[in-house]
Parts: sequence; C-alpha cells; structure tokens
Amino acid sequence: MIKFSLKKFFRSFSKKEKITLSIAIVVFFIAVFGKSIFIKLVKLPMQPKPGGEITEGILAQTDLEVEKSINNLVNFSLLYFDENMTIQNGLASSYEIVDGGKKYIFTLKNGINAKDLAIIFNTHTKIKNNSIKAESTNDNKLQINLEKLYTPIIYYFTEPIYPFGPYKISSKTSESIELIRNDRFALHTPHIEKIKIKFYRNLSNLEKSYRSKEIDTALTAFDQKSSNKYILELQRRSVLFFNLEQIQDKNVRTKLKNNQNIGDNIELSLTVLDTPKLLEKAQNIKEQFAPLGATVNVQAVSQTDFEDLVLKDRLYQALLIGVDFGRDPDPYPFWHSSNIVGEGQNYSQYFNKKTDRMLEDARLEIDNKKRQETYSQVENIISGDSPAILYDKEKLEYYVDKKIKGIKINQGLTESDRFSNIWDWYIK
Repeated sequence: MIKFSLKKFFRSFSKKEKITLSIAIVVFFIAVFGKSIFIKLVKLPMQPKPGGEITEGILAQTDLEVEKSINNLVNFSLLYFDENMTIQNGLASSYEIVDGGKKYIFTLKNGINAKDLAIIFNTHTKIKNNSIKAESTNDNKLQINLEKLYTPIIYYFTEPIYPFGPYKISSKTSESIELIRNDRFALHTPHIEKIKIKFYRNLSNLEKSYRSKEIDTALTAFDQKSSNKYILELQRRSVLFFNLEQIQDKNVRTKLKNNQNIGDNIELSLTVLDTPKLLEKAQNIKEQFAPLGATVNVQAVSQTDFEDLVLKDRLYQALLIGVDFGRDPDPYPFWHSSNIVGEGQNYSQYFNKKTDRMLEDARLEIDNKKRQETYSQVENIISGDSPAILYDKEKLEYYVDKKIKGIKINQGLTESDRFSNIWDWYIK
C-alpha cells in the first residue's frame, strides 16, 4: 500500500508553484463559500465599510456650547493628541526645531496651504511676555518664530484651530447641524459619510431620545443593552489650595491631604465658587475633614466677588476651585513665586527657590523627556510640602450604539475629544 504524505506532497513543489497553489486555494474558497465566510474561516479582520450616518445628541443651551462640543469634527491641528494623550502628526507630516528652539518648521501634508495656516495661527495664538509669529516660507512650509525660547510651545500646536477637520458643516438650523465627511482630510477620508448633531435644552429630553433610538450617541444618557459605554477622562479636577500665610503648619496640611487625624481640633474656612459641582464637593470635604479634627465652614462666593475680592487679595484660608490644566502640562503658573500676587494662579502663595529655578529651566529645555523628568521632580517636592489637595480628574460617560465600531476613547482635554479618532469610526 502507498502511504500519502501531505508534507512530502508540498515539499515536492518549487517556491513559485507553492505560491500559485495558495492563490488557487484562496480563489476556490471564495468561489465556493463566499468572501465573508472565507474571511471568518481564516480569521482575517473585516475592512471598515465606508458610508452610513450617525446621529449625536448634545445637551446645550447656547451656540457656544455646541461649537465647543463639535470642535474636533470641523477643525484640526498641526499636531494632535491621540486617545492616550500622545502627540501625533496632524496637518503636518513632519517638523524640525532649529535656532536653539526659537524656530519650528512644519512640512505640511498635501492640499494644506501654509499661508492660510499662518494667518489663522497669528490671529489665534498669543504667549504672555513672548513675541510669536508664523510665516510661510513656501506653499507647504510653515515656520513659527519665537522671540524667546519657550519649549511648552509644542502643546500650542495641538490646538484644533484650523478649519480642515474630518467633517464639514453642510446645513444648520436652530435644532440641529448636519455634517458631511471631508474627502480630503489630512489623515484619510473618514469612513462614516454623515453625522447629524441634535441639540437638547434639558437632560430629560436627551435621555428620552436616546432610549427611543432617535440618536445613536450621547454624553450623560442612560445606559442600554444596545449601547457601549466609554469613559473620557479630562484634564480637569477640583483642587483645594491652602493659603500658606494662614495655614502654616505643614503637618496639618499633610495629614488632611492623607486623610489622617490631625490631633488638635481646628476651624477651617473653605471659600468656594458658587457652582453646583463645587458646592457639592465642598460639602463632601466638610464631611471628610470632620472626623479628622477639622471643622470646615463653607463660604460660597459669586463669580464677581471671586475674581475681584478673593483672588486679587487672597482673602481665604483655603480655596476650592475647578482647574482645567489644559493641553500644556507646565506647572509654572500654579507654583512659581512670580504668580503669587495679583491675577497669578499661585493660589497657595507657595514659594520655594529650588522649584522656582527648576520651573524656569524646564521652559528652556528642548528635550521633552528631560523636561518631563524635571516636572516630576517638582511635583514630588511640592507634594511633600502639601500646599494643595488634588482630587480625581473629571470623567465623562459617553454612550454609543453597538453598531458603531472603531472607537478609541481614553483621555482628553474637552468634551469634544470623544471624537479624537472619528475618522476611524465605522458602522457595522
């Protein structure tokens, strides 16, 4: 009897014959079983199918709120943050830093005119105590010139201020906006063809529309079996700043920060801006500090009094405010001694010669890794002095119909960053 060996059978073919045979097998399977069955058999990923339409529900009282919410749909940036807050190339295909960090030269992608971007950049971007100007050296070269070295400028280039986003507004009414994809978007043509944005003036109506499937996606809507929930973590957080001129005992501040009993009973006046979220947070702090030996008296102030009386004159023992740390991680505004007085943001009136020098040096360091290392060292020093308590970052819940795929949501700067990779979304 002759024994058949499949391995020996294939070894008898030349390399060229093996390739031809493999192609023939693929063609056979597609012809017999169809393309979709073959893809499942060999476990190849399905390619996103272009087209389709989704409807987003937005809770908004004003046009400004709507514009902020859809900013990442209609605008784009030279560089952009992905869902992990990592900088990627956007309208620029590459860039170089010259003249010791005083010049940034961007090579733009096809179809993006440097002159158009220069006008927008010069209108929009200002840096305190530093002259900055953009100019086009040719059609696809954009040069940013700085009077003084300022390395955090790199984060300004991630602002979506240019009207070359993945989508364009096709129509607008008082109740909704319709957008169509930008076929010439710098990264690639978005998969989803149309997006409709519907405005809601109250949460109840938004949730009703989501439950009835009039809309496919929404922030702060009720969960459903037909939806996936994504969490967008923002760079916003509530911060309690101790006024170090009035709460001088570092041991007390440190124990309160670490949720430890301070030993002696003290009274603490906590000034807070009169907003529902901050007032609720202040009440939670009052309840948290009570068993630790600190009686908290909450003093709510209006926006006018907050700016004119509280900040300028530092009329508080402790201050609770919401801080949007934004796209620039530079902690200079909050901890450098030059910002102790007036409208400066050093609300704790913190002063440390060593951290002052480190913060100044970090703004002159071109190497991003070294700059981040300096920021970490500054953070450790300041944390040890306990001038403030930083609470958890704000997190938003975003509900999306399960038919929508390709979504990557993790960290962001604004609500609009839920669309951080909208061009990769597709409908299955």
